Parts: sequence; C-alpha cells; structure tokens
Amino acid sequence: MHLNIQGRHLSITPALNDYVKAKIQKVKYHFDHIIHAHVVLQLDKEKFVAEATLTVEHHHFHNKITSDDMYKSIDLLFDKIERQVRRYKEALRDKKRRFLRKKNTFKWHSREILELQQASKIFIDDIQVAVKPMSNLEAVLQLALEKKPTIKGFFNVNNEDHLSFLIKEAPADQYALIAYNDIWEFSSLKYIGREASNHSKEEIVIHQVEPITASWESIEQAVDFLLDNESYYRFFTSLRTEREMLLYKVNNTHFKLLREET
Repeated sequence: MHLNIQGRHLSITPALNDYVKAKIQKVKYHFDHIIHAHVVLQLDKEKFVAEATLTVEHHHFHNKITSDDMYKSIDLLFDKIERQVRRYKEALRDKKRRFLRKKNTFKWHSREILELQQASKIFIDDIQVAVKPMSNLEAVLQLALEKKPTIKGFFNVNNEDHLSFLIKEAPADQYALIAYNDIWEFSSLKYIGREASNHSKEEIVIHQVEPITASWESIEQAVDFLLDNESYYRFFTSLRTEREMLLYKVNNTHFKLLREET
C-alpha cells in the first residue's frame, strides 16, 4: 500500500504521522486490500480539517471532516471511512453468497431433474426465465403471438422481486396469471384485441382474482400431484432452493418447468 500524508498550513509532526498510520492500519485490519491512501491535514481559519481518499481495488472512499481539534477530526474521519469499508466488504460477501447460491441452485435442479427423468421415464423441459420486466399485457401479447408455447415466465414491471407465471388456456384469448402482489394471487385474464374492444389499443380484462399459496415440495412431488389430479399446472416452492416455480403438464410423460434463471 502507498500512503501519502500531506499538510496544508500546518506541519506534519511525527506524532500526527504515527496517528494517521495507526488509523490506516485499523482500516486494513478489516479489509487488507487498500492500494493507495492519500491524507490531507489542513488548518483552515482556526478549524482543523482532515481529508482522506482510499483506493480499494476499483473502488474509492473519500471523506472530509472539520472540527476544533486535529486529532478529533482524524478520529471522526477514519470512523466514517471504516464504516464505508465494512459495508463494502459485506457487499462483496453478499455478492459471493448470491453467486454460490445460484451456482448450487443450478446443480440441485439439474441433479433432481436428471434423477427424476431416469427413474420415471418422463421428460422435463427446464425453462430458465431471464430477468426481463414487462407488464401483464406485454406478456399476454408475446404469448399470443407464439403458436406452440403455452406458458411464460416474466418479471412484472410493478414487482421485479418475484417471477410471474402466465398460462395460455382454451379458448385462445383466455389466460391464467400467477403473480405476487403483497400476496400470491391467481387471476383469470381475457385478451381483447383492437377490433373487439373498439379501441385503438389491445387490453386485458380480469375476470377472477383469488389468493393462492405456493406449496413447499420437490419437483418429484409436483410431478406426482399432476399425475394424480386433473390439473395441468402446479405452482410450488422448491424445498431445496426456496424459490417459486411452475410445473406444466404437456402430457403424462412430458412436463415443462419454469424457474428463475441461475
């Protein structure tokens, strides 16, 4: 680490120099990746100013404190910088945890689906949905233009924290929507085109809204549910990854699994 201590309108005494170095060492104790530190100690109209810029990897921390005592200014300055560095370190840890969780999530699902297909002689399309916010109408219009697909996952523009699931039903203008709006809800939608609505724009009409609960189960349990019941889709929370997903039954040997991209 390169350290530069500069004085303006005052002399950097050995005591001040050692005090600043001790503060830098305390910050390094929490995060030992400081590349460069530039500290300016200044006397400005009988006020003592302590200013510092620390470079950590590709990030810069800058703060400036003024008080009636230089040692007090240095203390307050490095207290703030230390908090900033701690938050940065925690953010790096959280980012690493999210990456490892996604990586492990992919492994869990791949293994679970493979084992299930081998044991039951069924085929599961593992459909990972990329982060792409859109409105309910936009999702309906995209699904309406596609002839073969019957299900779609998307992030609603009003709630990007939860994946929404759209299912095309018969007749072709009927849709089922599973979305999070403070609680999970099932909505029955009808798409109305420009000609039918007598308007210049397409629209969707909501016929029914009811609260639902995502059952906690494995993919295998969701498959068993659809094989034992007349339903053709199952909304559930994975026991392994704690993420919501939708299993759609094409027939008794073919299923489609919609989940957030990892």
